[in-house]
Amino acid sequence: KGNGSDPLTELPLPPSYTEWSADLGEPDAIVTLPGNEKLQAIKATGAEAYRYRFVQTPNKTNVWLKAAMIRPTNYRAVHHYLVWLGRVGQGGIDGLSTYEPSIAGFVPGMKPARFPSDAGVMLTSSNWLTFNLHYTPYGQATNDQPTLALWYHRTPPAKRRQEAGPANIFGLNIPPYAGDHPMETEWTASSNVRIHSLNPHMHVRGKRISYEAIYPNGSREILLSVPDYDFNWQTGYHFVTPKEIPSGTRIRISGAFDNSAQNLSNPDPSATVYWGDQSWSEMFVGFFDFTN
Repeated sequence: KGNGSDPLTELPLPPSYTEWSADLGEPDAIVTLPGNEKLQAIKATGAEAYRYRFVQTPNKTNVWLKAAMIRPTNYRAVHHYLVWLGRVGQGGIDGLSTYEPSIAGFVPGMKPARFPSDAGVMLTSSNWLTFNLHYTPYGQATNDQPTLALWYHRTPPAKRRQEAGPANIFGLNIPPYAGDHPMETEWTASSNVRIHSLNPHMHVRGKRISYEAIYPNGSREILLSVPDYDFNWQTGYHFVTPKEIPSGTRIRISGAFDNSAQNLSNPDPSATVYWGDQSWSEMFVGFFDFTN
């Protein structure tokens, strides 16, 4: 910049992620893991497999969720959290774990997210919640306590919040030393929908990713372009005005991976990389939230 003051020092500090969003008020319920599962032990080195922990919902009657947020106590160790309705476990294929639409999640760099204001998720009095937890050791034995906060609508909302996650699982095959290996997947709207947020997900070889709407009349529109994807800052992108998508629109997610030695996050440029749970494998998912 040259001479003069540093403008970054004049910016306000970001909100603390150790507190729930103040405008939501106090949570209607706090959910933690029971008994000796409350603190999750994480080893010092090696790999940690996905963990599935099951908790019954705290509500005694059927409720509509207005918001659900989950946070760790040990941010450094968390690869991701996902919270699903029901008891959902391993899909049975090594490295291809089960994924379900989530009511809450956390990844590195993500700030807590909420549902659209006019939408919710039904939570019955007999529901179970699955905590899908994935940790990454960082050189010392440690632990973490995931905490889930729930807020309820006082009256049933007008719309149901939903989540889609189009992914390219079996087509993911990145050659050694490839510096710009392309990848895409897509999802087609079977009814008129309103998209509220976009949440792209890859691992450390992720290079770029974008979402494009291909409308029934053949016109196209870029909804999001992330030209320099960073696994450490997996930002959720929220529309100021929700995006109206007519039935028959295709949402195409396109991107690329950098498996070269120039990618300083690359654990092994000589490897052929496939889909897998761990960060040295890869994923290609275009998550988004919508209502209809």
